Amino acid sequence: MAKVGVVMTLYNAREHIDEAIQSALAQTYTDREILVIDDGSTDGSGEVVRRFGDAVRYEYQPNSGAARATNRGVALTSGEYIAFLENDDAWLPEKLERQVAVLDANPDIGAVNCDLRYFSKTSQPLPNIIHGYCPSDPHCRLFLKGFNFMLSALIVRRGVFEATGGFHEGFKAAGLQDVEWYPRLIDATRVHWIPETLTFFRRHEPRIASEIVLFNTELLLECLWKRYGHDPWKRRYLIEQKISLLSDRGKQRLRGGHTEEGRADLKSALRLAARERAAGKMALRSAMRLMRSYLSPLP
Repeated sequence: MAKVGVVMTLYNAREHIDEAIQSALAQTYTDREILVIDDGSTDGSGEVVRRFGDAVRYEYQPNSGAARATNRGVALTSGEYIAFLENDDAWLPEKLERQVAVLDANPDIGAVNCDLRYFSKTSQPLPNIIHGYCPSDPHCRLFLKGFNFMLSALIVRRGVFEATGGFHEGFKAAGLQDVEWYPRLIDATRVHWIPETLTFFRRHEPRIASEIVLFNTELLLECLWKRYGHDPWKRRYLIEQKISLLSDRGKQRLRGGHTEEGRADLKSALRLAARERAAGKMALRSAMRLMRSYLSPLP
């Protein structure tokens, strides 16, 4: 029974899954189990994982989405602590050791995150750093007490994860299910930030279809509204994000030839902006998109 359960989900990531697993195996902290949940890959990713033999536990499931795969992974591990590693990210060797030490020494801390550095598709380190604490970011400031979470940088106590209820399985593919979960994590426990770059975050072109991104964004805003819509500052932020969503969805529908639906979304964005006196820049962009839809197709 390992103390740390390392949960990885996999969907068609043959190009980078080997590197991610290697970084987990190279950890200086060795009391850990690595579990990969293959969410219905069709590109041979599972074959790459199985080559590691007994060093990595491999489980397959029909494609059900990253949220369900992650929840299943946590349920199948035995670890007191749960660490998450995305299938195209990587850890520095001392990452788990540094985080486990914090949890062991501080029973009142339920989760630990750290900084991340971007690296390229070819695994070249890039100068950009994502800080695990960033109170200047409006979302972090309003919903996360200033913390800035990325899943591969996080380790959490099993009991805390279970208390949050896990990831919302209504999100499609892999996208924003973690962003919806982080506020519930903050509400459930005390979080600690290690101001060191211990994780690499892969920077590449998005692999998720734009219609799925819009669906997930709408679901995220609905979830946050139910929990925080009574707070005037959070409410205003969510309204601005809703205006942006409507405008972007309208643009996508126009480009797809669904002219009436696209115009309806843009008009909804403008009405919401006018009613709430919010998102002036996005309201102007929506008005321009609507006007162009009558003059000529969007570029």
